[in-house]
Amino acid sequence: MRKGARSQHMGYVAVVTLVVVVGLALRLWGAYALRAGGDERPGEFPSASLAARKMLDRAGAGQVSVRLSRQDRVASYDMDARTIRLPEGVYHGRNIAAIAVACHECGHAEQQLEGNVMLCARASATPVFSAVSQAWLPVLLVGLVLDVAALRVAALVLLSLVLLFQFAVVPVELDASRRAVRFIESGGIGEGVSGAPLVQARSILRSLALTYLSMAMLGVVDLPLRLAARYVSWS
Repeated sequence: MRKGARSQHMGYVAVVTLVVVVGLALRLWGAYALRAGGDERPGEFPSASLAARKMLDRAGAGQVSVRLSRQDRVASYDMDARTIRLPEGVYHGRNIAAIAVACHECGHAEQQLEGNVMLCARASATPVFSAVSQAWLPVLLVGLVLDVAALRVAALVLLSLVLLFQFAVVPVELDASRRAVRFIESGGIGEGVSGAPLVQARSILRSLALTYLSMAMLGVVDLPLRLAARYVSWS
């Protein structure tokens, strides 16, 4: 491989590796925050499903339902069905982590109720960017194998668009988390939360707001390995 081309490939790997490191750090932070807030406190907290119902009713979103979903591993808000779906561990959970997760989804329901433009734009654009996120890697690999600079550039442009989309939706997630924190702080789950549980709730909700960003970054986690193992010759 020519010296210039080899340096170019090493530059690609370096950029991707940096993206992966940041993505992993965000994911580990979120996992730690959820684990720290996962202690059951049935005498202090209501179930997460009940907390979600209270938050929705307070916001005037009585038409939004809260349902147990044994098929899903993560909580979600279905804008079309006006339904918050919670996995079993969250639905029945009486801990600050489960409550924070459920209330974050309620934040999205509030946004829809208020006609949040960014939320609606995200919902409309998600299918397109989902397809783009699947396309950039094959384009890059073909560009590397055939040594076609135009394909490599196109792949990085596609990846940049995916990352920009994820950055663009972070404010939507942050707003949903702020709504959840406000509800928890105001005594929405009973007598309110203070001290360590409140700190945990804030940390969890901040990490939830960055979930999309970390997912985008971790989507390139296997690229350096593929390049080194199959497609890049350093001789």
